[in-house]
Amino acid sequence: MTNRFLRPSAWPINGKLAFAFLISALIPIALTAFFGYRDTLDNVRQSQMRQLERLAETTARRIDLLVTHSTRVVRGLQRNQDVLALLAGKVTDSSRVAALLKDVLSSNEDVQEVILLNAQGVVVVSSSPARMASGQRETLGPLPIKPAAAAPRGITAGITMYGDAVPALLVAGAMTDAAGVTTGHIVLKLVPGAIDALLAESTLRGRAVPFVIDDLGVILQHPDAKLEGSSLGPLAPADLVRARAERRYGLDPANIRSLGADALAARVRTGSAAGHVEHPPLFSSSVEATGFAPVLSLPWMVGVTEPRTRWEAPLRDVYLNVIAKVLMVAALAALAGVAIFARDLVQPVRRLIASAQAVRAGDYAKARAESVNEDEIGELTQTFNSMVDSIEKRDRERDLFGRMVSPEVREKMLAGQLKMGGENREVVVLFSDIRDFTTLCEGMRAEQVVEMLNEYLTEMTAAVKEWDGYVNNFMGDAIMVVFGAPFEHPDSAWAAVQAAFGMRERLQALNRRRQARGEAAIGHGIGIARGTVVAGQMGSLERFQYTVIGDAVNVASRLEALTKEYPENPILVTVDIVEAIRHHQWAVSATPFGERMLKGRSQATELYSLARA
Repeated sequence: MTNRFLRPSAWPINGKLAFAFLISALIPIALTAFFGYRDTLDNVRQSQMRQLERLAETTARRIDLLVTHSTRVVRGLQRNQDVLALLAGKVTDSSRVAALLKDVLSSNEDVQEVILLNAQGVVVVSSSPARMASGQRETLGPLPIKPAAAAPRGITAGITMYGDAVPALLVAGAMTDAAGVTTGHIVLKLVPGAIDALLAESTLRGRAVPFVIDDLGVILQHPDAKLEGSSLGPLAPADLVRARAERRYGLDPANIRSLGADALAARVRTGSAAGHVEHPPLFSSSVEATGFAPVLSLPWMVGVTEPRTRWEAPLRDVYLNVIAKVLMVAALAALAGVAIFARDLVQPVRRLIASAQAVRAGDYAKARAESVNEDEIGELTQTFNSMVDSIEKRDRERDLFGRMVSPEVREKMLAGQLKMGGENREVVVLFSDIRDFTTLCEGMRAEQVVEMLNEYLTEMTAAVKEWDGYVNNFMGDAIMVVFGAPFEHPDSAWAAVQAAFGMRERLQALNRRRQARGEAAIGHGIGIARGTVVAGQMGSLERFQYTVIGDAVNVASRLEALTKEYPENPILVTVDIVEAIRHHQWAVSATPFGERMLKGRSQATELYSLARA
């Protein structure tokens, strides 16, 4: 009997058929499940790698915004006449500059200290009471970080141990006299947790590990403080010399511990663009995937790392469980009609393969597999569909196109012309606000207030659109309009002035209609200013908005508020606007108002009132 069992030729017909059915069922099922698993795993792997890369890019851009904001603060101090006079030796009283530095410190929460040095590295004045308490001039010596040849106005940034025993992120700018001779430096020392706070928001469901390295491959910021100051790979002799000269890290660079991740260090240190890479274990016990992106304003690279097992293990367990159960079902089906059950197993797996291919193509509408079974394959399909929903949700939440609400901004983004993280633009900003809005709304029902605002804002928007103005924001009864962003404007100052005139004329027509209806007339004021702003997408990871930030925005707002003091002059502008529209002077009457101190500004602003000639 045993010998007959070992000889297939001796098997009964039903045994041979059962074995043939079993083999014919198992082979295609096993192969389909195997390749389907590999395709699905590859799709998930690629999606996760791209997700890590996007997280690194987002964090790098946020660091860029922090450094860019600090650079603007330094540039503002470089232009301050009190600072220039103090360093040039024209004045000896530093009280006004000390008050200015304290104002800078109080208005910038990321700044820990502002220091003013002379050309010899001696502290002239500081925002830190402790540094100035002794009354003696402290010598910090020359700056260890040097500005690049192309650095604007001699501004540079980097992490170094300067003036204290703890390394800190410095943003510094050189001060020069009329002859181009360096008279001193302005140094902004940022708070230690500024970068850590940005990294804390760059995790993927609390699993990814974000970190920052410098151009030498040394970890500057990491959730595990023990790894900070370690290098991905060993430092070359030339790098050790640089680190000592620049007083980096607060310790002897020769004692920096290498993590032995030479391959990762070579890929990240030489990278000039965002990317992703798989590498041996560095921060965990299994093979890891790292997405990385450069910080454009500093020689840094942001990395976001996650072990591959985080997404491979659950998928592998599901597929192994499915394959085991498929084998069992196939064995039973061989005795009672293998062909029928094999078909029921292969088709759902093929649907999963088609869905996985749709995930790879980014076509989420076709990525969900139809679940017609209630067995383990149906459970697998539901698990896969849940995984697709999760991936789609993360992509949608971080999809920048889903956050654009302005048609102008959306068109520019689709054309690939909108820079992430902001760009410097020369624009004209117009602010308008209804006068005595609270008094005007007394006795009105909420729906009447909304109806009045909608009618008013419709007229004002129409006046702005005629001159290609971009309505950046509605703030209750106030309007903020930008000329020159997101699209370039050949004559933004003239367009803003003409839009203001159009707003006044439309308001007069609106008031005539309101008075005919027995309603109170509406008054408003308009302020217009010109200047360089940062224009771009700003906000949080969950919500972005295209807007502009800069001195011109603040000045336009202050001018609009100032019109309350001059009810007969509802349009106030700066001298820059008057100069910019001089070639249209025949059409405009400009009345000088002299110089006024605007709230929040240290220098007086020359004002004009405009009207049609």
